Amino acid sequence: MRRFARSRWFPVALFAGVVAYVLVVGMETSVYDDALFFKRFARNFSNHGVFAWNAEEGPVHGNTSQLFQGLATGVAALAGDWYLLATKTLSAVLLVCAFALLVRLVRRRGGNPGILLFGLATPIVLGVVHTGMETALVLFVLALVHRFVPLDPARRFEPFRAAGLTTLVYLARPDAVLLPALSTLFGQARGRPRAAALYAVALGLGLGAFLLAFHVYYGSALPLAAYWKTLAFERYDPSFVAAGEIWKRRYLLTFGLFAAPLVWVAVAARAGKSRPLLVAVAGFVAYHALMTNEVMGYRARFYVPALVPLAVAAAFAWPKFRVRSSRIARRVFAVAWAALALVAFRLELLDTGASPVHSALPLGSIGAWLAGVGIAIAAPERLRGTGAWLVGALLVACGVSWLPPRVPRALADRGFVERAAQGVTTVRGLFDVEACLPSNIHVYHSEIGVPGVVLPAARITDLAGLMSNELTFERPRLDALCRRDRPEVLFLPHRVYAAANRELMQGECLRGYTRVVDASSSPLYVRSDLVAPFLACARTIWPFTTLRR
Repeated sequence: MRRFARSRWFPVALFAGVVAYVLVVGMETSVYDDALFFKRFARNFSNHGVFAWNAEEGPVHGNTSQLFQGLATGVAALAGDWYLLATKTLSAVLLVCAFALLVRLVRRRGGNPGILLFGLATPIVLGVVHTGMETALVLFVLALVHRFVPLDPARRFEPFRAAGLTTLVYLARPDAVLLPALSTLFGQARGRPRAAALYAVALGLGLGAFLLAFHVYYGSALPLAAYWKTLAFERYDPSFVAAGEIWKRRYLLTFGLFAAPLVWVAVAARAGKSRPLLVAVAGFVAYHALMTNEVMGYRARFYVPALVPLAVAAAFAWPKFRVRSSRIARRVFAVAWAALALVAFRLELLDTGASPVHSALPLGSIGAWLAGVGIAIAAPERLRGTGAWLVGALLVACGVSWLPPRVPRALADRGFVERAAQGVTTVRGLFDVEACLPSNIHVYHSEIGVPGVVLPAARITDLAGLMSNELTFERPRLDALCRRDRPEVLFLPHRVYAAANRELMQGECLRGYTRVVDASSSPLYVRSDLVAPFLACARTIWPFTTLRR
């Protein structure tokens, strides 16, 4: 046992075991609403040859991750009605592969690969398995960059290969490109300014080519989300932005909890090879903290990519950290950091068990992780032997506390969608719309993931603008748009869109509609000429309406 704990395979095996447990036990955990966007795009590409939200409207740059969009299209073609479970499995595999790449990198550069566990075996990283989103792919591509793009000026640097891999990060998630771009430029500029300049030019040309291609194909070089979620553009109404600021602080503090020990190790060691990585992390975190509206930022997901370079920096720095930091300083930090984290958790300044389902972080999970990292930092021996097994057991307990053991149950996509619909009020009445109205109807809604999958043949206008060039760039008044389109079904935008709701409620269009669901964050209206047959057919709306049969 002790020999295996010292072996090169111990961290990878431990991490793979935790990820496999999280995948299997949480198999029926609901995915994020935005994850369903990718399935609709994949279906439209397979059926109509176009990456579009509504095939009749043509291509739209609605999905932020173009690389995951392509991958999802292939997965959907192979997995069919089991697409969501397949993407969860793929995410788990990508996480393990990313970790294995980083272990190899750290081991070859003389660092401690076990420290990577403290960056990646955390609830906010393990949770990406069940999001259905691109985060695991982003972590894998970042691991590729760090594995094959050296930051040490003493090692051979190939600017064109580095630029190509950095461009791949952009395609996986545009904001994450800051991490390899900043670390590479900072790491190379001092020792090899000419190589750094070549890298910058090659990266600019590569990104420029893709941006031009996206502009030609989609009509927008940037994802439409960039125009809505970047605070400088101010597309969202003030009430929505104000609500987002409250959650932004919570997400930032949650990320800070998991980042703090890694930052301290890297800084206290004063290791030169870690500095470019820390600069990149600081730039990336500052960008999100100051420039973006973190819509659906559950479990600090926008900050999670920064844990890759941060964990690598700490792993590189660990040998010097153990020499240059005193045992007393390490123990004081471990105790103070854990105490502050638990107080913040108790005051609900962090994501907690009382947070919405996609953000919930149970105290037991955080406590086990805090104990594992605290022992590794404060213990007198290095992370090996008995100490390694103890820390490993605590990290396993972290995953078990988050997702207690239970019998796994595989769900087809329909099962995931129905479960997601039960967890929110915004789609009440949707399944009656599916059963009682024609399949090719026009629907208005701001929460479009579940409707997009339940009504694949419907034209669905995204009132939040993420899937509409018209709403993003032309900014028409919603009442005028409604009077022009006369959709059969209209869900009011989610109540956080106060200005949009006010405009529709005070406008002329809704006079031709009947409200059939009241108890909802997005009340449902049906065009009045269709109400009688709809009510005669409906089965699910009656607990949520003042109407009577």
